[in-house]
Amino acid sequence: QQLAPEWRLVVLDTTDLCTGSGWPEGSAQLAEARAFKAGHPGPLEDWNGGLGSAQMRWLREQLAAAEAAGDKVIVASHHPIGEGSARATHMAWNAPDIQAVLTSSRSVVLALAGHDHEGGYAVHGGVHFVTLQALLEAPPGGNSYGYLRVFQDHMEIRGVGTLTSRKLLLPSHLVSV
Repeated sequence: QQLAPEWRLVVLDTTDLCTGSGWPEGSAQLAEARAFKAGHPGPLEDWNGGLGSAQMRWLREQLAAAEAAGDKVIVASHHPIGEGSARATHMAWNAPDIQAVLTSSRSVVLALAGHDHEGGYAVHGGVHFVTLQALLEAPPGGNSYGYLRVFQDHMEIRGVGTLTSRKLLLPSHLVSV
């Protein structure tokens, strides 16, 4: 989705690779999720998920197109995908693989996520990984929302209520002059 000239939004379905997504028995998606879960030690909770192989291919194609056009990319997902941007128990199952794809692209500047109600932040390879605080964690009668503003050299998340405001610098190779 083109947001504005030279900006794109890529939305990921991080419940694609998940045993708790409601995929029908016998479906290729459920088989892939079960195989992934069986092949990866550690607690992979059914309430988390990740990107299946088809969506990973699609993501690479979208980022290649953005790079060819010289566009900056904002990625949005439910589950956090940047190491350190949320508690390990709340990360997408294949977050390291997704993070590697995003940080290898010269176009990605920001990955927004939710799921971990406490929120968090990390930066890897010039990509900002922001997990937004949930409204559920706001005090009674409070709020937690915000908006994103983009500029030539930075982005600003303006938080309202319990959402943290942030100024996020763009990598120098993406700064418009």
